[in-house]
Amino acid sequence: MAENGALSLRHEFPALGLVTGFIHRKTRFVFADLLLLWMEGRRAASSNEGMIAAVRLAWWRDAIKDQNTHGVPLAERLIAHQSEGKLNLTELVTGLDQMISDLAGGSSGGQVLTPWHRMIGGLLAETLNAKPDADIATDILMGFDDADHPLPPHDTKTALPFRVMRWLLSDPTRLNYPEAHPMLAFQMMMAVLFRRI
Repeated sequence: MAENGALSLRHEFPALGLVTGFIHRKTRFVFADLLLLWMEGRRAASSNEGMIAAVRLAWWRDAIKDQNTHGVPLAERLIAHQSEGKLNLTELVTGLDQMISDLAGGSSGGQVLTPWHRMIGGLLAETLNAKPDADIATDILMGFDDADHPLPPHDTKTALPFRVMRWLLSDPTRLNYPEAHPMLAFQMMMAVLFRRI
């Protein structure tokens, strides 16, 4: 069941799905599911109606908090990761509460995306045992939403998955995989092997 998250990510965002190939199998599926949840939050926040966004985020908060997934595979996998001790969702529920409150109070989706990126970035870094990279992960996630957001500088001490994500963003056409870059997986692998990432 956990592998379905990586497959779903490859379907939802193929270029980003390739990144999971550079993550140890023990944490790959948690990382993929966190990215899928990040995408859900982005979709909700992009709604022009704050109350609709708040309701969508409230569903995720309640599903995780009450462990009542209504059969939604991503929610089931997130709860399973928590049960297995691979993910702590307490902070996520608290963050979702704040985002819902902000949206219901009239904040725009763009205003709640920064805390969303920060929350998911922190969880991604924690999943990789790379807590110092939380700010880098946040900046990278923000880069996916805002082409003008400055990318963190290249640093070989940063966890490899974040370096690969940064590499993807350094040429935004790479995000249009496989249409614009059918050989992206090979290019990515060569860049890692020859230490260009």
